[in-house]
Amino acid sequence: MRIQKPQNIILFILLVFSCTSVESSPNGQNHVWRYEIEIIAPGTRSEGQIGHLYLNDKEIPAVFDSIIIGETEYIFIMREYLWGFGGYKIVDENRKMVSISSHSVAADELQKGYYPAPFLMKKKDTPLEWVWVKRDTLEAFVNPVILPEFIQEFGLTQLSPFRDALRKDFEK
Repeated sequence: MRIQKPQNIILFILLVFSCTSVESSPNGQNHVWRYEIEIIAPGTRSEGQIGHLYLNDKEIPAVFDSIIIGETEYIFIMREYLWGFGGYKIVDENRKMVSISSHSVAADELQKGYYPAPFLMKKKDTPLEWVWVKRDTLEAFVNPVILPEFIQEFGLTQLSPFRDALRKDFEK
């Protein structure tokens, strides 16, 4: 008796793990942050992961070396190979924003939506929903609503075009 083998079918499945948090600002705006880990080519030797950050369902571009949202710090990791991790990755979930600056946020800084400062120089009265971002020598506390304008104003470009090219290879 001959047993027939079913045909092998190769499927590329996109798996996503997600966490969501909601922050309310004093003016009543809700900021819904979401962190997702996308798994590409699962079960293969080339299985990899890409970490994505979203604010109100819009992806935060891969332009920051580090971003601190609430008490969670994410760093951007460039992936060199198909396998492994690339994108934003949680490195600290208990990062306390301790203000050591005696200065208050100026009215023009509040209107602008950001002020440059190292992490440990957070000004008192900085709105709670503001995030801290870093790219090379640029460090700032920023209102997340104006992140696209902030990115454009400082001419921040994608950290890893290789990451996007890799993902597109698997979407074919």
